Amino acid sequence: MKLLQVIFKRHFISDCCIRTRFLFFCCERDVNFNVLTSLRIFGIRIYKSVITNDGIICNLIGIFKWKVNCNFRVRDIANLGEIVHLCLPKINQNSNRHIVIFSLLGSPSGESFLVLNNLRYFRCFERSDAYICVDKRWKCVLCSMFAPGSNVIFIDKTIFTHILYSATFFIDSRRCTIYQFFPTTHYIEQDKLIKSKGIHYSDYIARKLEISRLHLSAPVLSENDFIQFKSMAQCFKINLSRFVIICPEANSCSQSSDSFWKVVCCFLKANGFSVYVNSTKKRCEQNSLKILSHSELYALATQAKLIIGIRSGLLEILAMTGVPIIAIYNSFPKRGSLDAMKSSDVMTGFTLKKIPDISSQVVEFDSNNMSENDLINAIKEILRI
Repeated sequence: MKLLQVIFKRHFISDCCIRTRFLFFCCERDVNFNVLTSLRIFGIRIYKSVITNDGIICNLIGIFKWKVNCNFRVRDIANLGEIVHLCLPKINQNSNRHIVIFSLLGSPSGESFLVLNNLRYFRCFERSDAYICVDKRWKCVLCSMFAPGSNVIFIDKTIFTHILYSATFFIDSRRCTIYQFFPTTHYIEQDKLIKSKGIHYSDYIARKLEISRLHLSAPVLSENDFIQFKSMAQCFKINLSRFVIICPEANSCSQSSDSFWKVVCCFLKANGFSVYVNSTKKRCEQNSLKILSHSELYALATQAKLIIGIRSGLLEILAMTGVPIIAIYNSFPKRGSLDAMKSSDVMTGFTLKKIPDISSQVVEFDSNNMSENDLINAIKEILRI
């Protein structure tokens, strides 16, 4: 089996890109559009393709270039139509009002958090039969936290669009408008503007939503969320009066080493703090591999003395607790159609300090310019050790 893994290996390197290795060949494919984006032989790239608004630009050996025209608009309309079709069984058939579907299919947690907080600023949200369509169970939890009482439709399928943000269909004379907030080109253009003009991603989202600024508020939590985290804390002997949360994972970023997090955990424990590590991987002699839901973790975080983690959508949500946060910015690897981004650009484009209404004190580090001692000193200052 190990020999087979050396000869052949296939794995996702991002939500939309799959890498296949066979002997000395390595190829990457965008699963959303079923397009080969990279081919390497002996580690040397001989083919690369970039998906644009109206086609695919191909490059062979850096010399031969050509363009394949693709009508992404037709494909996008078909995809949006499929989402509407999947939502139909959950839509109120006895109403005559217009139907509006806000699709968060494929959206990361940070973007989902920002959109859900600002749906109320869409005029159509109150004047129509509005539904929020999601493709992950944790997004259902986010809806209950930041858009309580909304009509949520879960679809066990991720459907993307490339260029279209919205489309309108008619269902038995009822008008149905669907908004797919983040097509692929949204991220492509956003990354270009971060690198070239230093814009912040929340400002770019506000522009796309056609509102002057984003508005954020603390979530609605249930009594059960507090019961769950207190039960977990008791089970794993976490001192709720003196503990720190560590979030060492992020889907988009490259990861910090386990040894790095072990140093942080050992320092905290040596100074009398309990540590809860929110990770699916065994790290830092953590208490459990059980991952709390977003609402349960938020309830737990309200009691913490400090939150430390890789910059992620989760950390963005926890920054609403008012608890001090230390955010570490790692680089972005190449993600399908999206180019790699160095950590300094990630910090510029995604800094927590520029997100409106964030209530936590935030200390930030670029991982390329940070030592373990820098982080330890920041922890000492915040916790007054």
